[in-house]
Amino acid sequence: MKLFSLSVLAMAFITSAFAEPPDVSSDITRTPIGETIIHLSFVTVASPEKLWKAITVPDELVKWVAPAVKVELKVGGIYEYYYNPKKMEGRRGMEGTRVISYIPGKMLSHSGTAPGSWVVWSIEPAGDQQVLHYYSVGTTPDWSDLASARLTGLTEMMEKLAKYVQP
Repeated sequence: MKLFSLSVLAMAFITSAFAEPPDVSSDITRTPIGETIIHLSFVTVASPEKLWKAITVPDELVKWVAPAVKVELKVGGIYEYYYNPKKMEGRRGMEGTRVISYIPGKMLSHSGTAPGSWVVWSIEPAGDQQVLHYYSVGTTPDWSDLASARLTGLTEMMEKLAKYVQP
């Protein structure tokens, strides 16, 4: 009986160790009043706590998004990713972005790097799973014109996050 239990546990471990990360879905919407909304999401069995930490805790963010980050989780606090931390200020990555609002464990919004843009992350329960949503919103014609190009990089970012939180 013990041999059977050990082999079942081993198979469960192997299956979970090689589980595929969730698929990331995406779309771009243009509203009648001129906003362009990039929406990405994925469904995961990761806990809401794990997802929240992955998007708000610097020690977690550096494991999947960028080699250096700075987060001050308070309204007006800094929320920056430094893809190239050794470059001069203003050239390191997502700089100058600030927390707009948050609901602990559920939602985080921050300004975007482009004028008239912002981002909203939300964690939504879906039965015994969670849906992580990422919305990037822009209001300028330039931002809208580049939305398709932005989608490629954002999809790669969300795929890294989906893989990182995969249990």
